[in-house]
Order: sequence, then C-alpha cells, then structure tokens
Amino acid sequence: MWVLEPKYLAATNFDLKSGIAMVRTENGWEYINIKGETIPIKDSTIESFKKFEDGVALAKSNGLWGYLSPDGNWMIKPQFDSFATSFFNDYARIKKDGKWGVINKKGEWVLQPEYKFLKPFYIVPN
Repeated sequence: MWVLEPKYLAATNFDLKSGIAMVRTENGWEYINIKGETIPIKDSTIESFKKFEDGVALAKSNGLWGYLSPDGNWMIKPQFDSFATSFFNDYARIKKDGKWGVINKKGEWVLQPEYKFLKPFYIVPN
C-alpha cells in the first residue's frame, strides 16, 4: 500500500520537524505534506527555495535570503544578501559583509558576523 501514489518526477525526503517534502511536478518544484497536500508559498516574489530542514526552508526573494515556516509564510523575512545556510539544531550560519555569524529561529544573532569562516556545528544538550 502506498502512503503517496508515485506521481512526482522527483522528491526529497520529508523533513522530520515540519513533515514537508519538496516534489517536482510538470509545473516545477512545490512543497507537500505527508498526506500529499500542496503547501502553498504565500509570497509571489520568491525566486528560489530550498527543501525544509529543521522545520524551516531557506528561500530567496528580491535578491535576499529568508526562511519560510511550514505554513508557507515568512518565519524570518528576507534580509540576508550574501549567503545563508539551512537551519540545523535550531541555528543557521549567515554571511554578512564578508564575515560569518549565527542566527536562531527568531532571526536574532547569537554569534555576531565577525568570523572569517564557520563550519557546521552541533549543539550537545546538557
């Protein structure tokens, strides 16, 4: 028995936190939930978007990167012009003015952008 009928041209894995996957149809890429229902992207200015990771998706609008929530709205409005990574363990690395820093899911800097390079890192719970 299929959970979802095999009707897509390509698909990513479902994100464990949001339950959303990216699928490719004849019309391009879109988001679906585990029931196969389309998750609409609410901002028509989005020019590219990535798969959901850690409950949010990196997306670009008007040349700026921001993050989408599982309902298709902006969780963190587009504001990063250089480079942004997907979230992992509730944090994302952002490059601003040639330096790297880290933000949380509220868009707040937890490490100011002052580093030449930041590797992906893991937060170990106490």
